[in-house]
Amino acid sequence: MAKKKKEYKDLKVNQAVTAENSLPTQFKRSRWKHFLRLFIFGVICMLYILFAWTAFHTHVVLHQGFHPKEGLALFLGLIIALPVFPSVILEADTVTIEPSGIVIKNLLFKNKEAWEDIKSFINPIYLKFSILKGKKFVYLLNRRDLSDYDQLVETIEQKAVQLKTAEIANTSDGPK
Repeated sequence: MAKKKKEYKDLKVNQAVTAENSLPTQFKRSRWKHFLRLFIFGVICMLYILFAWTAFHTHVVLHQGFHPKEGLALFLGLIIALPVFPSVILEADTVTIEPSGIVIKNLLFKNKEAWEDIKSFINPIYLKFSILKGKKFVYLLNRRDLSDYDQLVETIEQKAVQLKTAEIANTSDGPK
């Protein structure tokens, strides 16, 4: 019996096809940065709640009176906590690129925007954030935290250009 020869496929052709598809579709922040921000947010919330509860309990429940200074202290505590909130609410932790849209997850929630729903994308040089405005929300993409940030920006800009050219082509046809 004769042995069959092994067939070898041309790997260069297959590598070219897979190299195009192997672009990262998920861009993440380092886990230690993510958990550090989550920890700081939790500590600030706990301290503020503890402060408000002890002030209420001491002055209103025990002494049946509330001092204006205590209200000022609660207001100042809230002002001190405010710089953390944009990072928690607006800053993206994980960005996933899909053919139908973009999925952005931050510390508190996950949201999906279709490519057609993205209103604008601003990437200023002088800020560490780029700003992505969607139909539902505004997102901050941190250039120092997200992996392969340049590739993410390039992908979003390409999709935006494709949508604009398709939109211009649809409007130039006129009503039918």
